[in-house]
Amino acid sequence: MDDPAVSVTPCDPWRELAFHVLAHVPLRGAGCLFDPAYHRWLTTIGLDDAALVDDGELVARTLAPAASSSLHAWPLAFADLDRFRRTTTRALAELAPHELDAPVLAAAGTPPERTALELLHAAAALALPAFEAAWRRHMAPSLTRGCTALARWLTLPPLRMHAPARVQLSSVLGPRGRGFDDAVVVGAPAPWHDHDLTHTAIMALHEAAVMRTAGDHAARELAALATVHATLQSLAAHDDLAPLATAHDRWLATLDLRAIVAAHADALTPAQRTALRSGGEPRRAALAQLAARMRSASVHDG
Repeated sequence: MDDPAVSVTPCDPWRELAFHVLAHVPLRGAGCLFDPAYHRWLTTIGLDDAALVDDGELVARTLAPAASSSLHAWPLAFADLDRFRRTTTRALAELAPHELDAPVLAAAGTPPERTALELLHAAAALALPAFEAAWRRHMAPSLTRGCTALARWLTLPPLRMHAPARVQLSSVLGPRGRGFDDAVVVGAPAPWHDHDLTHTAIMALHEAAVMRTAGDHAARELAALATVHATLQSLAAHDDLAPLATAHDRWLATLDLRAIVAAHADALTPAQRTALRSGGEPRRAALAQLAARMRSASVHDG
């Protein structure tokens, strides 16, 4: 890419396969990748899989009411598809430590989580042949072009300092993003959703802000919303960034922040809680207030 400080590359097909399997798990709450629009599109490319649907529902039932945080780390279990391919005939518990690139099973906090991870591993092994063929034919060809276009956004001089250093572009994530230690992964434009590359750039900025923030999930999400809002407001004078500001307004309007607001109600004024739930200009004003408070706290701590 033009700027060595910002790397934008296609997601490895192993990570795409992991997202694909997780997209069949109807979890509740933050981090769920289940999307009916994705499933409808899979039928058009011959990748609908009744067995995987059943497996995903079983994983969701196995986890309830256990926490599902270990599932979100599962895409880190293998560095690439070849590493995963060598394990497809065995259970996770049978693998030697050197065969895993992240100790996801050991890190699972409860027996249901460990069982769910074993089910995911087996489901991915069964889904691999059909998914790999479909991914190479229907998904991968557009990713290189998408990486080049996204890099142009993220390397614009006013925005470069706010962008993540490493970005991976996924065909499966759609309008979502994920932050991992090695990269921020964001969904590329795809036939099954109507979000364009400006939305992808917003998600990259948001996930980078989440990764740079401490606290629990809800606190980090709320702080990232305020940070990205402040960033784009401060850069509003740059004509090149006008499409990003418009995309950000559209994205903000679609968010359901009730769970995040409820989780951190004590950190918000009653007016801010109402504004964040209502959307529109009140939501933007509340985020601006939060960003100003964060800057003030940062200066004071410094």
